[in-house]
Amino acid sequence: MNAGASRLGFLAVLVLGLGLRLALLPLAESVPPVGDSIDYLKFARQWVETGEFGTLPLGMRPPIGRVLMGLGLDTSVEPAEAWPGVYLVQIAADLATLWLLMVLTRRLFGAGPALVTGVVYATLPQAIHYSALSVHVEPFNALMSTLGLLALAWIEARVPADEGAPRWLVPCLGMGVALGLVIGTGLLVKQAMLMAGLAMVGAIVLTLRVPWMRRATLVVAIASTAFLVDLPWRLHTEKLLGVALTSGTYGAFHVVAMNFPPDQQDYDRIWAELPDTQARLDYSSDVLRRAWTEYRDVTWSRVPRRLGLTIGPEIMYGTRLVRLLETADEFPWLFGQDPGSRFRDPDARSPREEMAAIRRMPLTSKAGFARFLAELLMLLFLSAGAAGLTSAGGSAQRRATLLMLLAMLASGVVIGGVARYRFLLAPFLAPFAGLAWVQLVQGKLSRRARVVGGVVLAIVGTTMFVLPRLAA
Repeated sequence: MNAGASRLGFLAVLVLGLGLRLALLPLAESVPPVGDSIDYLKFARQWVETGEFGTLPLGMRPPIGRVLMGLGLDTSVEPAEAWPGVYLVQIAADLATLWLLMVLTRRLFGAGPALVTGVVYATLPQAIHYSALSVHVEPFNALMSTLGLLALAWIEARVPADEGAPRWLVPCLGMGVALGLVIGTGLLVKQAMLMAGLAMVGAIVLTLRVPWMRRATLVVAIASTAFLVDLPWRLHTEKLLGVALTSGTYGAFHVVAMNFPPDQQDYDRIWAELPDTQARLDYSSDVLRRAWTEYRDVTWSRVPRRLGLTIGPEIMYGTRLVRLLETADEFPWLFGQDPGSRFRDPDARSPREEMAAIRRMPLTSKAGFARFLAELLMLLFLSAGAAGLTSAGGSAQRRATLLMLLAMLASGVVIGGVARYRFLLAPFLAPFAGLAWVQLVQGKLSRRARVVGGVVLAIVGTTMFVLPRLAA
């Protein structure tokens, strides 16, 4: 495929992604924000109204997400509304991710897999959902991860490998600074960028076939630059809260919510009554320590459910789709309250009760059928990504993706996760999913890759579709 045809193909895929998101955008106007979206909007309004990076009762979030959302707020009404401006900003970030993923895949595997990768991401349910139907920082985080992967590909291709290569120091420092800028900026978008950044650095250390001194130079440059980018935020939070934060504090609350002691079911009330941020961080660390020392039998019994939340049904599909496609008469539990937020409303249903209700949604309902299609597309994406990882040759991209996948699973076991965090894998897996589909059509996908893809299809499919029905 020549360069002109490749550019036209890229443009066509971009139009496809834009069309799908804009077609669904009007639906978001009729659905109020729920869960984390409420806090994201509060932070954005706070920034627009005061020009300050303040905190909320539940904790602190990083600054860049609220600034970008603030650009799209409709301030002509009170309170400022997210529709349509915030969604358009999120869609713009998501389309930038789509374009850069095609560029990345073309560098790795060629123009054909790049186009397929673009189609895969353009139609990926989580990408569409978190850009066009929900207020979240996920599109911005995906963009930063993709930029980091592009920087990683650049480093792998350009670091001088020859022992006697002259003047290697400056190029290594420059490339390390570039990746460090991305990781440091990503930390100011979402705390999860730390995991992605460590996966990329780990890939550099374990994969690059260059002298150790050059790898060490890259790592030092990356870490130093990321620290300097993050430093103003650390100074700001230390002045405001008395604690220097690398990113936000919502991760600490997530640790508590997933590991609360058996005798402290009202962990959200305890969290709200703690006097300051340092006390909350200390409480979170203490809960995690106790979970794996004092009541580890209870913790181990929670592991299957945690993994089910990580690779199981996406609860946000259920809450949003029910509100979009059904009526309050049929699903009263999802109307007139903020689902999943007992911290804000003690009478609201718990996340476990919500998940059980979503599991019981019949496929004959519009929301149930739409959720089934969304989960099926996500299942095919994960299966194709696993097959592509198996088929692709050794590279820093492949190693970074494997490290990210292992980190996600380990985090789900040790701390606990939710299905939304699967979207963190999308920029890592998308190029390999595109490669797998092309090789499958061409008959070049190896038997081993087919087996691995089939195993992932069976395991995740069972977790998504079979076990939830049995549990309900």
